[in-house]
Amino acid sequence: MFKQINTFLMWPLSMAAQVLSRQLKSPEGDRNGIVGSLQLLRSTMEGLKGPSGHWNGLIGDIALQLAELGTVAKKRKRGKKCVGQNKEIREGQ
Repeated sequence: MFKQINTFLMWPLSMAAQVLSRQLKSPEGDRNGIVGSLQLLRSTMEGLKGPSGHWNGLIGDIALQLAELGTVAKKRKRGKKCVGQNKEIREGQ
C-alpha cells in the first residue's frame, strides 16, 4: 500500500521538478525562488522514495543540478566566469 502512495505522491513532485529545471534555463523568473523550490522538492522526494530505487535517478539529477548552481553562485561571488560541465548554466540566466 505504501508503495502505491509513494508513487502517487512522487509522480507530481517529479513533474514539478522537471518544470522548475526547465525554468532555470529561462532568462526570466525568480532564480532564487526556483532553486529554493527545487531544494524543497528534492528533500521531500528523498523522504518519500521507496526501496525500489525507481526515483533515485531523478533525485540524483536534481541534486547534481543544485550542486552545479551552487558552484556557479560561489564562482560568481569570486568574479570568475563559469559554465556547467554537462548542462549549460551561465551567469545571469
